[in-house]
Amino acid sequence: MEREKMYVEAIFRDTVKEPDVIYWLAVSGEGGQRYDSSPLPADKTHAAYMKQILVRGSGGLLKTEFLMLPPFQERGIMLHQQLEK
Repeated sequence: MEREKMYVEAIFRDTVKEPDVIYWLAVSGEGGQRYDSSPLPADKTHAAYMKQILVRGSGGLLKTEFLMLPPFQERGIMLHQQLEK
């Protein structure tokens, strides 16, 4: 997650409809590397799984309109970003 500058990653599965739908939420900093360029075995497994289940053209990036974080998490992210400079 460090290489990708990923702060939060969560995957949700909607089982109400057939077939199941998976939603992927990722909160990351700017300039991180993509997971599919990683040399790590876990990331290679992740990339293979995503390739298997994704419907081509279904993904997209959404603009964040509102984000609530507890102050300790916000301070931690800001400190981490300052240390990278």
